[in-house]
Amino acid sequence: MLRKLLAGSFFGFVIAAALALPAQGEAVRECVGPFTVTIQGFTFNYLFCEVQTPSGNANVELHGTLVSPAPPAEAVRIETPCFTTYGVTTAEIEITPSGRVNATCHFSP
Repeated sequence: MLRKLLAGSFFGFVIAAALALPAQGEAVRECVGPFTVTIQGFTFNYLFCEVQTPSGNANVELHGTLVSPAPPAEAVRIETPCFTTYGVTTAEIEITPSGRVNATCHFSP
């Protein structure tokens, strides 16, 4: 069974520099990192990528590795805000027993 937590601290995925908006018919992909963050007692290193489409959709992916504490015995999911270039949505960070940290969020206007 997955343990589900609501992120108590303010955290979201933010592209540090403003991205150029996609030209007509083209998508833009930007990756930034690595970063380190602590959420709900889990510290992890991560990087993330955002893909923007001309239609105003955005997908953000986070991939990282747990630094501390030891990986959980079962997967942990933490709900958090996810900030894209086009707007804010919700993401779920998953921390696996292997120590991997992953999240994906989708924004559609």
